[in-house]
Amino acid sequence: MQRWLQKGYAVYSQTMRGFGYTCLLNPGDAGCEAGYSHLMDYRYEVRDQQNIVGLLADEDLIEPKKIAATGASYGGAMSMALAVLKNRVMDLDGSLHPWKSPEGKDLEIAVASPLATWSDFNAAMFPNGNGVDYIKDAGYYGPTGIMKESYVQGLLPAGRYAPAGTDPQADVLGWTARLNQGEPYDNDATVEAGMTEVSTFHSSYGLPP
Repeated sequence: MQRWLQKGYAVYSQTMRGFGYTCLLNPGDAGCEAGYSHLMDYRYEVRDQQNIVGLLADEDLIEPKKIAATGASYGGAMSMALAVLKNRVMDLDGSLHPWKSPEGKDLEIAVASPLATWSDFNAAMFPNGNGVDYIKDAGYYGPTGIMKESYVQGLLPAGRYAPAGTDPQADVLGWTARLNQGEPYDNDATVEAGMTEVSTFHSSYGLPP
């Protein structure tokens, strides 16, 4: 961040829900009811970011139409989501509306530079061989792939998640427990629900144009 500050940019870095000190130590505190990780959900983590940026714009600390986003891995997913949303905000029901600050300023991503991240979480974490790069539209399809156990087990201890089965939008522990039971995955209601949720609300590839 210091490199950007030295160039005269206003810079901030966000700790996502469920990580760091965001309701992780005292999850029972007021306002922490949904403070667990939602796995980079447009309706939660991404909207958190959009809200913070809007507050900065209303304080005249940033130029509302010259906003840049960058990051790697989880931060890269945030950067990509902000770019693909095209200056829109997703509500809890999945509907989209223009991105505005609390005081009504129009907000705009001028540039995004995501690094080492995913566009389709299912393809990244459960590859099945169909994501070839020489097909124009190589989306995730076909049988459920094999879970990258080292990636998933590296992500889980770092944050706080909803108890298994309590939040169908962010049932990370429930989905992981089912996948750890092993195959067959196809035609399994729990696996299919998780894959659909993740591809629709947690992967930039699934966002409507």
